[in-house]
Amino acid sequence: MKMTPKSRQLFEEAQKWLPGGGTRNITYYYPYPFYVAKGEGCYLIDVDGNRYIDVQNNMTVLLHGHGHLQVTEAIQKQVAEGTAHNAPTPAQFEFAKLLCDRVPSIEEIRFCNSGTEVTMFAIRAARVFTGKDGLIVTDGCYHGSHDYVSVNFDSALITEGPLKPMVEKGIPKAILKDLYVVPFNDLQAAEKVMKKHHKKIAAMIVEPLMGYAGDVLATKDYLSGLRELTRKYGILLIFDEVITFRFSTGGVQKLYGVTPDLTALGKAIGGGLPIGAFGGRREIMEQFNPTKKDFVMHSGTFSGNAITMAAGKSALKAYDEAAVERLSQLGTRLRVGLRKIMDELGVKCFIGGL
Repeated sequence: MKMTPKSRQLFEEAQKWLPGGGTRNITYYYPYPFYVAKGEGCYLIDVDGNRYIDVQNNMTVLLHGHGHLQVTEAIQKQVAEGTAHNAPTPAQFEFAKLLCDRVPSIEEIRFCNSGTEVTMFAIRAARVFTGKDGLIVTDGCYHGSHDYVSVNFDSALITEGPLKPMVEKGIPKAILKDLYVVPFNDLQAAEKVMKKHHKKIAAMIVEPLMGYAGDVLATKDYLSGLRELTRKYGILLIFDEVITFRFSTGGVQKLYGVTPDLTALGKAIGGGLPIGAFGGRREIMEQFNPTKKDFVMHSGTFSGNAITMAAGKSALKAYDEAAVERLSQLGTRLRVGLRKIMDELGVKCFIGGL
């Protein structure tokens, strides 16, 4: 508290207008969070002048750190020409082509504003395409905050014993009739549900790495097995690569050679600005084509906005194979170092990652 008197003062003032003094629960820390004045490279500087190494990077968003020169210049240039327009821009399909060229499963893509939106629309696309409503989710995976995925992402952290489907506060329990919850990395459990209920199930959505539940990595055999099972039972497979896209230039699916039907992207692809994108097989994505009869509605005031497209294009171009390798080496160095420290201290812990 001696280091952060201004943050404490701001927190007390902010609570008059914001519940808990902020607008993202995950950024609250007891007794109060520090308030940021500036981000610079891999550092954060708070309002009291303290300097922190930023290992969060806004929940994995800032691949290139704060204030990356090329990304900042791209944003500044676009701001002068307009931030958002009620019409398409060339940058939308230019950025779309970059992502389609990189991610194996994506033949066509649509832009949104968050990871929550893209998992919601990917699931909706699967339901329309298959004519079924059911959804398989894995215990402990986090796919955003819309109703059909606000299930069991805390349970893997706090419960023991038999798996029990649970909804978050404010979510109607009625949605459970269309949901099937299975353990992560358990092919046998997944097949048991598919075999019994496949005629009702449109899709299965899974994170290749469980971010919220502690960096638990899906095995290659598990993801390959899900691919085989979903094809066998007529169920679409959705990879939520909002976090894991960064593991290669085209996500875990490119790294492992496992291609889902649909993919959800977000976070790092936006160059630090709000973004989401969902894409997949052309025949599925064409359901959103407004030039066709009975198309599926998808819109949004800021979807594909000019400033985010500019930032995203710049960030993605800078994230080439060399950048991926550098990040991988840094991650390995961090994990090895943490493991050594914990072993020397006799601390039992799990250190995940890829």
